[in-house]
Amino acid sequence: GFEGQADIAIVFDLSFGDSSTDKQCRSLAKQIENVWSYARDPSTTCAPCFYLTSFQGNAAEALRRRGAEGWQTHRHEEHFTEVFRERRADLVYLSPDAEEVLEELRPGALYVIGGIVDKTVQPGVSRDVASTLAIPCLRLPIKEHIPRKSQGRGHVLNVNTVAHVLMRFSEMGEWGAAI
Repeated sequence: GFEGQADIAIVFDLSFGDSSTDKQCRSLAKQIENVWSYARDPSTTCAPCFYLTSFQGNAAEALRRRGAEGWQTHRHEEHFTEVFRERRADLVYLSPDAEEVLEELRPGALYVIGGIVDKTVQPGVSRDVASTLAIPCLRLPIKEHIPRKSQGRGHVLNVNTVAHVLMRFSEMGEWGAAI
């Protein structure tokens, strides 16, 4: 869907692509394809609007190989801060390291998910991006809704899982059910 009718706007920040390996870019592309497939599933009642920003280089090439040119998404070569220069107040960067919790979805907000694929998990990367850019940074309420022993790698989630949780929360209105 496009933003006029969208329930939620999700921005994938692909600016990490140049510092990612080919394998990481392929993994990221597969995760974003998974999000696109989930959104298109007839059982999904959420109508998301997707943006692929910094759509260039290795990440863009990996996404093109998975068919991204045919997806109903907004693709921009520019960084998301440039794409949304006029809507900076609507940007919310999601990070597992943020101190503040995302309590509810705000109409008109643009939820940014960092396109980071890192099996070793480097704490603070997405939080630091938000801090450097002076953009609000929030985390999903994973700790509050999943018992610690069930959290696996803690509160760090794959790109597709973050997007799925946002879409499910948009549909259900309750974090416990969405997570």
